[in-house]
Amino acid sequence: CMIWRPPWDQRAPWFQESRTYVEAATKIVKAASCSWAMYNLVIFYHQVHEELAPYRPFLKFLSIKGVLFFTFWQGLVIFAFAELHVIPDNPEDSSGKVWSQEQISAGLSHFLLCLE
Repeated sequence: CMIWRPPWDQRAPWFQESRTYVEAATKIVKAASCSWAMYNLVIFYHQVHEELAPYRPFLKFLSIKGVLFFTFWQGLVIFAFAELHVIPDNPEDSSGKVWSQEQISAGLSHFLLCLE
């Protein structure tokens, strides 16, 4: 993301009201870019698959790209769930024991990434 602040930075950013739109726009552009890159890799593979046949690269390619693509789409789904309030928004209390929606989303994303 071009505009990023660490979660511990408590200053109010100038784009606070439009943060959701900025995040959504960058995720849409990244999704289109990743899809275009995957399409071009498939086209490239179809052009050179005979030369690469002794190395049997298809399953290797599929496993690496599958993990990368799954991780990306998983982050996009978690972002959508947070924006649709499927993930609850629990503001922190004075003791800091309740997690916020951003922390729950980040924790869920990190947990799923560890499982992969």
